[in-house]
Amino acid sequence: MKQFRIVLVTVGVIAAAVALGTAASSWASTGTEWATLPGAPGSGGSAQAVLQPTHLEATYTAIAPCRIVATVHGGGKIAGGGTRTFFVGGTFGFTGQGGTSGGCGIPIGATAISATVTATDTSSHGYMRVWPAGLPEPGTVTLSYPQTAFSTSAGATISLATKTARSITVRNNGGSANLIIDVAGYYNQPLEALIDSGGAIVSGTSRIVSTTHPSVGAYTVTFDTNVRNCAVTASPYNVFHYATTGLSDSSTPNKVSVYLWQLDGTTHAETLADYEFFISVSC
Repeated sequence: MKQFRIVLVTVGVIAAAVALGTAASSWASTGTEWATLPGAPGSGGSAQAVLQPTHLEATYTAIAPCRIVATVHGGGKIAGGGTRTFFVGGTFGFTGQGGTSGGCGIPIGATAISATVTATDTSSHGYMRVWPAGLPEPGTVTLSYPQTAFSTSAGATISLATKTARSITVRNNGGSANLIIDVAGYYNQPLEALIDSGGAIVSGTSRIVSTTHPSVGAYTVTFDTNVRNCAVTASPYNVFHYATTGLSDSSTPNKVSVYLWQLDGTTHAETLADYEFFISVSC
């Protein structure tokens, strides 16, 4: 009987927590909007920028195979010993290198692409290296082509320079050759971070530029891209805390305001409160 009573108490606690969460959700949907809660930006609280620390693993996004380089249609053959830099991200510069007009939907800032690299119209045997623009040439070979007039392809995951659209460099070692690069997907770091109660980034990606904590329960997270048309989720690490999010200012669409609050289950009174939370953005 003692064990049975303990189970009843435990179930009762869980049921109460669920009921409180349901009440909070209902109240939040009909109560005060986040922008009018006390402690909102401009209320006089001080703010301190916090630099992001660690990086999380990049996520992969598959795309329909898309051509970013075809030198036979733009730029001509790469001479033996020649080096050329190509656009990968963004929407500009692709027709000049024989690629798809407007690009392939790869965002500037992507960390790598999954691609097929092809050497064609080769004048003799040789090999090509592909690496992030602005970095030293590596010792590894991306593609070897064996003899004259053959087309040779190789699949590769190619790292990119993340600060520029013109993000890969190719060196052709051998006879002159045309180059084709077809992309099947890209890697990008997610827009997410764990923020502690004081506003410091515990873990996150380089997509998080900074955070501020202007007042109790109020936080602003700045991303490296426009998140106006994205889905933002903030989740407090406590069942009795709740979060509301929204753009902090229409003129800064890369910033998101987060308000953490507690809700009295009887009076429905809202109280802003500091607590750690996880924020994630899906675009």
